Amino acid sequence: MKKEVLRESGEQKREPAVEVRQAVGPVQVSGESTLAELSPSASLASRAWYHRWQIPVFLTGLLTLALTLWYQPWRMWGRAANWAALAEQALALEEKGNYAQARHLADAILAHESPERWRAVAALVRAGALLTELDNAWLAKVDWLTVLAMPELSLPDINLPRELLQQIGQALRLADPETLPPELRSRWAYRKLWWQVLETDAPADWPQRIEQLLQENPLERPRAYERLVRWRIYRLAKEPQRPSSELDGDWEAALQASARLLVQPFIPNESVARIRHALLLIRRQRLAEARETVSRLAARDPHYSDSLYVLGLAWFIEQRYEEAAQAWQRLIATAPADWVRMPQVLYWLGICHLREKHNADEAERLWLQLLERYPQASRERQAALIMLATLPNYTNQESKVLTMLREALHLQTVENPYLSRGEIETTLETIWQRWMEQEQFPGAQQLARLWLATAGKEAVSGKRWLALALAREADRLWQRQVEGEELSDQETTALRAAYREAGQLLEEVLNQYSTELSQADGANTSQSTRIHFLHQAALCYQRAQEIPRAIRLLEQGLAELDKLAATLRQNSELDAKRQDMLVQLGECWHQLKLPQKALEVLQRAVLVPGPHRVRAYYQLALVLMDAGKLEEAERAIREILIIPVSAQEPPEYRKAMSALGHLHFQREQYESAADYLDKAIARYPPDATPTYSLRFWLAECYRLAGKQEDRKAVGADTETRRQFHRQQKRQHLQRAAKEFDTLNQALLARQKKQPLLGELVVLLRESRFALADCYFHLGEYEKSAQIYEALGHEYERQLAGLRAWFEARRSYLAAGRSEDALRAIDQASRVLQHLREEDLAPTRMTRQQWIQFLEEARQNVRLPDLMP
Repeated sequence: MKKEVLRESGEQKREPAVEVRQAVGPVQVSGESTLAELSPSASLASRAWYHRWQIPVFLTGLLTLALTLWYQPWRMWGRAANWAALAEQALALEEKGNYAQARHLADAILAHESPERWRAVAALVRAGALLTELDNAWLAKVDWLTVLAMPELSLPDINLPRELLQQIGQALRLADPETLPPELRSRWAYRKLWWQVLETDAPADWPQRIEQLLQENPLERPRAYERLVRWRIYRLAKEPQRPSSELDGDWEAALQASARLLVQPFIPNESVARIRHALLLIRRQRLAEARETVSRLAARDPHYSDSLYVLGLAWFIEQRYEEAAQAWQRLIATAPADWVRMPQVLYWLGICHLREKHNADEAERLWLQLLERYPQASRERQAALIMLATLPNYTNQESKVLTMLREALHLQTVENPYLSRGEIETTLETIWQRWMEQEQFPGAQQLARLWLATAGKEAVSGKRWLALALAREADRLWQRQVEGEELSDQETTALRAAYREAGQLLEEVLNQYSTELSQADGANTSQSTRIHFLHQAALCYQRAQEIPRAIRLLEQGLAELDKLAATLRQNSELDAKRQDMLVQLGECWHQLKLPQKALEVLQRAVLVPGPHRVRAYYQLALVLMDAGKLEEAERAIREILIIPVSAQEPPEYRKAMSALGHLHFQREQYESAADYLDKAIARYPPDATPTYSLRFWLAECYRLAGKQEDRKAVGADTETRRQFHRQQKRQHLQRAAKEFDTLNQALLARQKKQPLLGELVVLLRESRFALADCYFHLGEYEKSAQIYEALGHEYERQLAGLRAWFEARRSYLAAGRSEDALRAIDQASRVLQHLREEDLAPTRMTRQQWIQFLEEARQNVRLPDLMP
């Protein structure tokens, strides 16, 4: 090249020495060419002088630059320059990598009225220098290990310097290929094509043309392949939404360019290039080649720690955790504690111990070390905290786990390279599921609220977790209520609030994600999921006493269920779901006091084959009983008793026995009612709340049956019949007294363990009144009076006290103790003084009427046997 430039220069007409001096003067510009004072022969003499004194090339270049800049054209008094020599020198400096000096010489040539040929050469040199400047400014300081080792590419400075690109384009336009020497035209073509690539204006076959041009320009290859690798990675980071085929093509092209770079004779930073190449191989799942690539770095290499990191990463991806742990243990032993990637190593090493050796203790030690030593490593800390929360050591430490998760989720969760948002969500769901199985519902709720606060209100998983945790905790209270226990006002409020919030959350899940569910799972699966959520949300609303909202969702769910069933064959699961929802809808209409709608729905439910027929018939019987259709109600209940049930019978089966008992009780068929109630009691635990209620009604059946026999005795036409009915009366009353006394003792025993609430308080009081009444009708007046007097003292400022003293008066009179009867009347009067008018409302008598009534009682020897 240089010989050709000199040859062409020699063909030109030689200028007089005076004209040359006027332009530039005697300035040496490199170790191999000078500005001639008289002619090109002087340049040869100068070369001989240079070789004689062995002046270093570097010092000569500096001297050349300084003198060239100093001797400006306006100081040169008309001297003419040897533009060919200057162009030759600029090319020589460029080829030696001295782009700054080459650019200065090129700028000097372009700043003067130099010949067109040498201006083109200078413009070509300027374009090359500007491309190198772009290389040094764009993606030059990227930490490729950080970029390529993470799942998602993220480049810090992703935009190309537009100003530099414009300057390169201007320089290439000045370097007219028709004017350039032939041997430089290929170099111009490469630079022009690369500039077009950067400007995204290159032809479709530019990769092949680039490769062909590089074959003609060996000196361009190291930088060219480096540029190609950067460009491909830049495209992958800038345009990640392209088709997978295009992305794979860029990865493969980047890997090929990186491989060609590594075989070049001179690479500016071979260690960095080799580590980057290994990471590209890992991206292409060529793990063995990646390990072989980084194994070539010696222990004395400044990037040796990075090579160990990549080596461990390649083993880790192959799930060979033992080898990965060995590589990272060597790294920890050789790298300083403040090495930039030490937090990453500690995190991944903990994962290795957890997965390969199942050594949770060692993993915990490494992660706690990370948390203690590296407070600024936010992403590694977040991943470590989340993984710590999953360890068995923290299974029963709910508060500690929540504390760790709060700290972890308080950090940035987007683009964590160790745990994606999906992985974090899956890990949290594992913890949530564990707490749900252990019935740690408050902790599960806090975890769900924490995830919602972090991931946003649109997070379907958080809403689902929270809804289920709220519902499951409320189910505890609901179950107590179903078993007959009366909840406190605070518990009732909490139950309804929890169910209401759960229903709202489930409804929001349906509204937000119905389309996504359809796309993800298929139409039928999505519709089944929607129906399930509709049913669950409706159940929550029903238990929260939001009945209209429950009805709306149930009707919507049944409509969708009918559409789904029309597209499928006979399906037992769909039938069971339909029956369940119909029964629930019937319950809702019953709760709204709309028996006709309830009957229509429940009659449909009993016709659907499924496992909920017992429940359907039971609800149907309740609606019929409320409507006064006792015969139909009994038929519905008897349908329950003939349905085969499993070993674990449904609760409605024993409720059916109870319902039959109450139905016969309403008909005053007390003996048969007692029989059914006795069978129902046998199906409940002794200390269950329904057991107490059923025992009271069983005893009440016997008591009323005794009174019924008493009336029969009065109306009997023979003494034999009268005697029979009296004996029956006594037997019934004795059994009633026994059951009331048993109930009384059981409730008092329970009261010693825990305070009685609601219905149980009433049962205790009424069982004692009924027991005293039984004793009275059995003729045991002393026992009767004793119970009444105890009740009078216990309820001395309540209506029950007034009632007790009034009944005690009757027992004392029957026992012939008139003084005690008068004392009982006086006690009743004292109680009356403490009662308000609204307290007396159940007696249907005013205070004045009571005062008059008690005064008349004092005057009479024999008071009425009936209560006022």
